[in-house]
Amino acid sequence: MGFSTVLGQDHLKKELLRQISGDTLNHAYLIYGHPGLDPQGFAKTFAQGILCRETRGEVPCGSCNDCKKVLSRNHEDLGIYDQEVLKVEDVRSLEKDIHIKPYRSGKKIYIINHGEGMTPQGQNALLKTLEEPPGFGIILIVARSKEALLPTIQSRCQGLGLKPVSEEGIYSALISTYGYEDGKAREAAKISGGRIKTALRFLQDEDYENRRKQLFSLYKDMKEKGITASLESLDGLSIEKDQVEEVLELSYSFFRDVLLYKALQRPQGLIHRDQEAVIKTLGSSCSNEGVLKSLKEIEKMQSHTRANVSTKSILEMLVLNIHQALSDK
Repeated sequence: MGFSTVLGQDHLKKELLRQISGDTLNHAYLIYGHPGLDPQGFAKTFAQGILCRETRGEVPCGSCNDCKKVLSRNHEDLGIYDQEVLKVEDVRSLEKDIHIKPYRSGKKIYIINHGEGMTPQGQNALLKTLEEPPGFGIILIVARSKEALLPTIQSRCQGLGLKPVSEEGIYSALISTYGYEDGKAREAAKISGGRIKTALRFLQDEDYENRRKQLFSLYKDMKEKGITASLESLDGLSIEKDQVEEVLELSYSFFRDVLLYKALQRPQGLIHRDQEAVIKTLGSSCSNEGVLKSLKEIEKMQSHTRANVSTKSILEMLVLNIHQALSDK
C-alpha cells in the first residue's frame, strides 16, 4: 500500500513523505508526466497520504476509512475535476468551495486532472486562489507537461515531474505485482518506454497489438503502395481520439528502430524486436535521411496533439509527411 505501490519516482516520494510528516506541505503542486506514467494515480496517492490519519506504518496506509474514501473519490475533503476543458465557471466553483473549512481533516484537496485543458481564462482565474490560498487548501494540477500551463501558474506551484522507470523496473513489476510470465513481461517492458501503463496496455489490449502491427505494415508498404492506398490503410485502423498520442509514440519508436537497424544491421537494442523483418524491409528501401526526416515529422505531429486539430487531420498529415520524407533521396 501507500507510496510503495507507485513504481519508481523515489526522488519525489521521499520529498513528499518528508513534507507530510513535517507538516510543511505547499499550497499547490504541478504533477506532470506522460499519461503512461499515471500522474493522475500519483496525485490520488499523494492525496491519500495527506488525508490519511493513521499514524503508524506506511503513508498512506491504504486501509483506513479516509484512504478508502479517497480511492472511491467520495472523501468529503477531496474535490476532483475531470473535465478535459476546465472553464472559468469551474474554477469559480473551486475558488468558492476551497474557502469552506474541511469537514473531516485538517486539509482540503482539489485535483485538476487535465491541467493542459484549462483555458487561458480559466488559468488566470485560478491565479487568485494560488496567490491567496486558505491555509488548509491544497491544489494538485495534473498535466502532461509543465509547459502546458502558463508561466504564472507554474511559478506558483511546486513542480513534481514524473520520470520513466527503468526497463528492469517495469519488468520486475509485471512479474511480481501483475503476475505475467517472463517472456511476455520482458517483451512488454522493452516497448514500454519506461511507462507501466503502456506495458499493461500492450499485454491487456489485443486491439493495441493489432494497431501496432498494422501501423508498422502500413509504413513498410508505403512507398510501394503509394499515398492513396496508404491513406485507405490508415482509415482501416479506426484510430480514436484518445489513441492518437499512442500512434505517434509507436511511430517514433518504430522509425528509431529502423534507423538503428540500418546502422548496426542486427536486432540488439531494438524496441520492437518482434518486428525485425518489417524493420529490415523498410530500412533496405529508404535512406538514412528519409528516416531522420520521418522522425522530425512525427515530433511535429506530437505538438499538434496539444492544439485544436482533429484526429483525422493529424493522422493524414502524419502519413503524407512521412510518405514525402521516405520518398526524398
